[in-house]
Amino acid sequence: MEVLVTTDHTPSSNTSVTIWNPSTGTKLLALKGPCATTGSLVLLRDEGLLIAEVGKPFVHLWQVGSPLQSSRRIICPVGQQKLGPMTASPDGNYIVVAISEKINVWQPATGRVVEVISSAHYRPVTVLQFTDDGTYLISGGADGIVSVWSFLKLVSSAETKPTYSWSHHTLPVTSLHVGSGGRKATLFTCSEDRFVKIYSLLTGSLVLSVAFPQPLHSIGVDRLERSFFVGGGDGTIYFFNLTNPPRGMEAQVTTSEDAVLKKHTTRVTALSISADEKNLASGDSEGSIFIWDLESRQAIRTIGSASSTGSKGPVTNIAFWLNDPDSLKGGRSGKKPTIFFPDVPKLIEGNEDDADGEELIKVWNRVDQGDDSDDTMTSSSSLYSSSSRGGDSLAKINQLKMDLAQAKETNRKLHEFCVTDIFNRIENSKHTDTQSNKRKNKSNKK
Repeated sequence: MEVLVTTDHTPSSNTSVTIWNPSTGTKLLALKGPCATTGSLVLLRDEGLLIAEVGKPFVHLWQVGSPLQSSRRIICPVGQQKLGPMTASPDGNYIVVAISEKINVWQPATGRVVEVISSAHYRPVTVLQFTDDGTYLISGGADGIVSVWSFLKLVSSAETKPTYSWSHHTLPVTSLHVGSGGRKATLFTCSEDRFVKIYSLLTGSLVLSVAFPQPLHSIGVDRLERSFFVGGGDGTIYFFNLTNPPRGMEAQVTTSEDAVLKKHTTRVTALSISADEKNLASGDSEGSIFIWDLESRQAIRTIGSASSTGSKGPVTNIAFWLNDPDSLKGGRSGKKPTIFFPDVPKLIEGNEDDADGEELIKVWNRVDQGDDSDDTMTSSSSLYSSSSRGGDSLAKINQLKMDLAQAKETNRKLHEFCVTDIFNRIENSKHTDTQSNKRKNKSNKK
């Protein structure tokens, strides 16, 4: 079943994440916790979800198979700084969190910050997202720059320069969407400059630029990438059909009735399209959430509105999530988790280990559960031994990938050095022969 996950910024409320049934509009779960930062909701497949707490260096985890009414708080090892947008690699081994203009790559299982990109953007990072295969990490900032990073090179410290960097936007990038296809995917970005830019990650080129009448704050794209919706600053949701694209690289959307959805009265802060592409969920800056029928273009359901909940805070995150509602209730009847997080009050920082010289925890990874899965869940010693067995294999694979990337980089530098040295020797040899010939000619003339 597909559920709807939303967060809003209401300091007076003790609810951090709300899970709804989009078919009926009923509330399935209200997860207690702090307000979530915009763009920080991370859905770990069917395992659970993460958010970054507003104004504090804390990441909160709710995991399927455990009691979900209270979160587990993990201290992000980046100092006492406010966290911004956040995302996680598809395999769940790395979390990437933005702090102002810096991008931090963090491995929660060990608490280590693997890489810090200090010069990612000139102004604060506003959006972060991975491709579906984890090949690229995409970031957008308040400086209008969109950068594409090779994630393997980042974690192996082989290179900290973006593969692509585009500066077509003139105002802050507010939202982005990465299509399916890994390194061949299509990237959609929207900005307060009223433009949607569509890029090809395969070629690194701008494919299409679409202008709208209002500043844009959110974008939703269907799975087949046949159309997209963007939320405007005045509450209007605009529609653009990609099956009949313009002949040139530029297009413009007007306010005609067939191109807009009108129900919100304030800025549309979040959009998400269901997996079956029948419904669109939208949230605004007053806390109202609407479910739209995409065939009739009508708002068929209102959930979480400011009038019904008393909430006045903006909707900060909204996403459809394919999950079994029964597994969200926790307990023995729920789904057992296969990703294990370290159960420690504070994770270690940097590359330091504990006082005994042993690692605080092994590698956080999915592990196979056999007949003794119940014992794995009840015994901490068996849990960590099982986790370490699964983690050792992943650690070796990751280490081999890093070694391969470093070897390629070393080989490239060695090749450049050899070529340069050979050319220098040839040039020096030519110069020496020329000087020798001149001296011979002078002697012959005498």
